[in-house]
Amino acid sequence: MLVVPYVFVFRERPDILSELAAYGGEDGVGPGFSVHAFGAALTVGIALITQMGEQADYLRFMPEQTAANRRRWWAAVMVGGPGWVVLGVVKMLGGALLAYLAISNSVPADRAVDPNQMYLAAYEYVFPNLHWAVGATALFVVVSQLKINVTNAYAGSLAWSNFLCPAHPQPSGAGGVGGLQYPDRPGADGTGCFPGPRQRCWACTPTWPSPG
Repeated sequence: MLVVPYVFVFRERPDILSELAAYGGEDGVGPGFSVHAFGAALTVGIALITQMGEQADYLRFMPEQTAANRRRWWAAVMVGGPGWVVLGVVKMLGGALLAYLAISNSVPADRAVDPNQMYLAAYEYVFPNLHWAVGATALFVVVSQLKINVTNAYAGSLAWSNFLCPAHPQPSGAGGVGGLQYPDRPGADGTGCFPGPRQRCWACTPTWPSPG
């Protein structure tokens, strides 16, 4: 539902990219360079840098790096971490294309920035019936909201797990090494004890030395 409208738009309007490049904006100042427009676009692009921090919620589930998976491990970290900005830029460029598509279909500029209007204009190229285009747009919005809510629930569960089950340090000498105790995963010494807080926090249990 995210990509299909672009396929139909490019098929029906193969010159839309050149039209977008020549678009002079709402004020018709022309496609030349504008410091103000560049600054406005830069503020949106810089926001992607802070968004990379959100990927830490997913990267924390990366398996341990070993000699066998070292290259794949680093590739996954780079793609899922800093590399996520590349996908963000592609999405922003796609949004600019759909906004121009909506404007070229007589949608006012202040409403063309609404994703509902963007995809409605795009889905009109997919379905000959306006009612089907509206229905597809509404379904896409519902699916997107479900995805957002699931992600938020997931992030909330991480926050609760970190709050309810904090990592407990283990004094050196208890179990052979100092660190954390994870009963579901064996550690380097076979006791389940790891020297650093890199593992799943909700599986941790404190292992203090027995009295006496």
